[in-house]
Amino acid sequence: MTDPSAYPCPYCQIGFCQPSRDTYTRLHKGTLVSVPNMLVWICDICQYQEFDREAVTRLETLLGDDPGRQKANLNLELPDKPTIRRAKP
Repeated sequence: MTDPSAYPCPYCQIGFCQPSRDTYTRLHKGTLVSVPNMLVWICDICQYQEFDREAVTRLETLLGDDPGRQKANLNLELPDKPTIRRAKP
């Protein structure tokens, strides 16, 4: 019997991803970040693992990797002068 919060595995499409806890590790700007006891979904058939999106989003916000902020900063990075050179008449 599967947990009611389980969902079909996106990888093998046979098993169900069950909630569990594991250590999340990532390299962030040259520094190893390790978060123990983070929510992860593991397939009971193929062992595919997917960390909880909400938890990863909160961690990225704490680390300064907020995707919304990065998109907003792209609009501010326009060059002051045009980079296209025109031939003189």
